[in-house]
Amino acid sequence: MSSTTKNDPPVDRVKNINATIQVPIWRNVDTDGKANYSTTPAERSYFDKQEDRYKTTTTLFDEDTLEVAKLYERAYERIRELREADYQIGRAHV
Repeated sequence: MSSTTKNDPPVDRVKNINATIQVPIWRNVDTDGKANYSTTPAERSYFDKQEDRYKTTTTLFDEDTLEVAKLYERAYERIRELREADYQIGRAHV
């Protein structure tokens, strides 16, 4: 069981330079208090002219492939940073 609910926002998002593609990073805490991190599929933002608003989709174009791969690499590095911060906080409480 996790302490994160479905309505909690991602702990962070790794975005491309113009913020049209992003990879959400989620933090879940298990019953032992250990934090675990995960990502969900990359999301692409677009403007829906019919509804006159921005939306997101997990459908990506072929030209997005390399950029998404780089975003997942950055997400991996960000998760390492978050884990290190959790570790340092835990050491401070000992």
